[in-house]
Amino acid sequence: MGFNYGLDLYEHFTNPERAGDTTLHTAGNAIANIIIGPKLFLGYNKFSISGEVQINWGITAFCYKEFKGIGALSFPFLCKMNFGGLSGLTDNTGKFGFSLGGGLQYSMTEIYGLETEFQGLTTRDLFKTYVGEMQIGYRAESGIASFYFRYGQGDNNSSTYNIGYIASYIFPSKHSGRHRH
Repeated sequence: MGFNYGLDLYEHFTNPERAGDTTLHTAGNAIANIIIGPKLFLGYNKFSISGEVQINWGITAFCYKEFKGIGALSFPFLCKMNFGGLSGLTDNTGKFGFSLGGGLQYSMTEIYGLETEFQGLTTRDLFKTYVGEMQIGYRAESGIASFYFRYGQGDNNSSTYNIGYIASYIFPSKHSGRHRH
């Protein structure tokens, strides 16, 4: 088991297009994007499959061309194939690795501070995208440090884009250790 925490270095959301809505559909952020969530590894010292859920809070996300409000939330549900140092097992301490995965991401923009003229905006409801993610990183003694890129597409031209840094703390178990399996 593990726990993810990190920062999106950049995130961008394109809300679904709706008939009659003439507002701009995008929001993004390059500062103050917090990531937390649990992770579960199953596998061996050089390969594992992991499932993870994250809460990603873009504290100051907004549309710079048409300010409507501030903030974004996204909830990625991911399944990944992890290789080498990213397998999550102690035998790979001091090793580089990578992972490939995908899943669903639910996102929402303009979550607070909505300007009065946009109070009735219904296009900012939670929307779903199908995402793919690539990650590269290093396995240290107590966890994994890595960079990732995630992109997703959804209905009505919606999309999501996240790039950032994530660390995974690995909880010690009675089966972990420096011995070979």
